[in-house]
Amino acid sequence: VGISSKVLYEKGLEGHLKHLDMDFVCSPPNIYEDMKEIQTFLEKMHPIEKYEGFVILSGNGFHYWGGEIVNHEQWVDWMNRAKTPDTLVDPKWCEIQLKRGYSILRMASSSLKRSTPKVFYHVVKR
Repeated sequence: VGISSKVLYEKGLEGHLKHLDMDFVCSPPNIYEDMKEIQTFLEKMHPIEKYEGFVILSGNGFHYWGGEIVNHEQWVDWMNRAKTPDTLVDPKWCEIQLKRGYSILRMASSSLKRSTPKVFYHVVKR
């Protein structure tokens, strides 16, 4: 079970939530260092904007579920920025989502992914 980035408005208008699947192995002894690295990355992804979202502990890594809705062009730009070489996101994941036209992040365990994603922290930049 997953959450799609695609949001449907009235009158057929569409938008997207900002999703990221961070290719970043969680290391429990250094969890607060991990959090700082993720925060620095998210600030780079949102250079001047205010933003809010959630970092999700997805087992051995992290997801980001943004709290704002953007249009399709902004979502494509977000995904393209996320796949640059100096990010925490697997570029292949971005390519798959871009080809699909929306992103999906799991919200439940499965036969392949045994852990249930949990909110790690609430991110707010004002």
